[in-house]
Amino acid sequence: MNKDEIDLLLEIDKIYSDLIEEPTGKWTGSRMLKPSGYSYTRNAKKLEEKVFKLYNSFNPDYLDENTLHALSHTCGKEVSYVEYHYDRSIKRNAPKIRHTEFINSIHKANEQIHLDLFSLFAKIDDVKKMND
Repeated sequence: MNKDEIDLLLEIDKIYSDLIEEPTGKWTGSRMLKPSGYSYTRNAKKLEEKVFKLYNSFNPDYLDENTLHALSHTCGKEVSYVEYHYDRSIKRNAPKIRHTEFINSIHKANEQIHLDLFSLFAKIDDVKKMND
């Protein structure tokens, strides 16, 4: 495994960490940003692009076409649900349940992404252990 592949794996891990942290909001250094469906969607698309780049550049044995198809489907469907629920939650006078639905849709999408990329995340854990 070369340095470029390791760097790409670590970038994927960082993007996935951003997806996991989205429901709690993000600290910018001066203030706390509320969770955003648009930010989540942008990060999910970045994750998908990086995974496809990893596959196309290195053709690793821990990724296959079925995994890419599953990830593509998840980023198309589950992530669009996140954005849909976010749009409903930010409307004026939206009931609190809309925000709860939005947060739950993020958790569901994160869970599905983790299931789709389980072997990739196992490899990332191995790489992180080797770098420590």
